[in-house]
Amino acid sequence: MACAELLEAEGRSLRDQVKKTGAALALIVVAAVFLFAGLALVVLGVFWALEAATNPPTAAFVCGVLSLVIAGGIAWSIKRFHP
Repeated sequence: MACAELLEAEGRSLRDQVKKTGAALALIVVAAVFLFAGLALVVLGVFWALEAATNPPTAAFVCGVLSLVIAGGIAWSIKRFHP
């Protein structure tokens, strides 16, 4: 009987942990969407500012380089924290 009660308690604990992990994962996905949207708007703002000062191809090039630097920084930080 004690083994069955232990299995039931472990099952409840596992279910609670799965719910918490699922909720955390959902929040991470939402945060990632907002992060992407925010970065896109920053790059768009930089593009518009540069487009007014230079020609559109130069502005696009600078924004592309900026995007690559941001992506590289994110990739580097992920690699640094998860070897």
